[in-house]
Amino acid sequence: MTAHRLSNNFSTRRRSLKALAAASIGAGLMLAGCGEGSTFEPLVPTRVVSFGDGWSYVGLANDRFTVNDSSVNIWVEQLAVSYKLTLTPASSGGFGYAQGGARVDSGANSIKDQITAYLAAHTIGTSDLLVVDAGLSELAALAADPANASDSNLIAAADLAGKALAAQVLRLAAAGGKHVVIANSADLGKTPYAALTPTRTTAFSAATRAFNDGLKIALASVTSGVLLIDNEAYMNLLHGSPAILGSGGVATGTACTGVANTCNT
Repeated sequence: MTAHRLSNNFSTRRRSLKALAAASIGAGLMLAGCGEGSTFEPLVPTRVVSFGDGWSYVGLANDRFTVNDSSVNIWVEQLAVSYKLTLTPASSGGFGYAQGGARVDSGANSIKDQITAYLAAHTIGTSDLLVVDAGLSELAALAADPANASDSNLIAAADLAGKALAAQVLRLAAAGGKHVVIANSADLGKTPYAALTPTRTTAFSAATRAFNDGLKIALASVTSGVLLIDNEAYMNLLHGSPAILGSGGVATGTACTGVANTCNT
């Protein structure tokens, strides 16, 4: 996974993917935790707080969007464990606010609403690590909207959604967030979901690019405190070279259709 400072401009092996993701973020945060001086000090977070969709949903027993067993197999959980912390659902008093199928700023349990709930109940600490991910659920919902039946409408809507996600990242920064990680969207056009509508895979990929570009452009003025994780580049690498993950290859069946939240097998 590629990590960028913003000022510079589904697979069956998800557990392996999340482990690689957490390791990459940890390495990037060695820079995200520093100021402008020449001495770099790794961030040692007090808490890991997550917002997002099914990609980061830590859930309760048997309803996660991954392999449902007793292992730590969600990337944000693995990130927390790497700092000797835990991440449990906000519904049980923890700091995992992400919800399966969550969109950016519309619908139930949106990322906007997740952040609102967190800020209403907590004050951001100077050593808190705030992790936001979004994209696939938003893009799938946009693609299913009859208003976006044309490719041009879908791409335009995706661009606006990316900018709306940037606004939520900026909310966290404005509320005192010093260490915010934003993971952009993997390419919807390369998912098994897209294979259900093969005539639109090119449009799905273009919409993903518009979403991610909209996010980055809206955050272009951010000079510190925000780290971008390029899920699109990372997942494209894995899609083109699945052997990186070992046996298993690339999934061809959909675990969940659209933004369904019943992905339990």
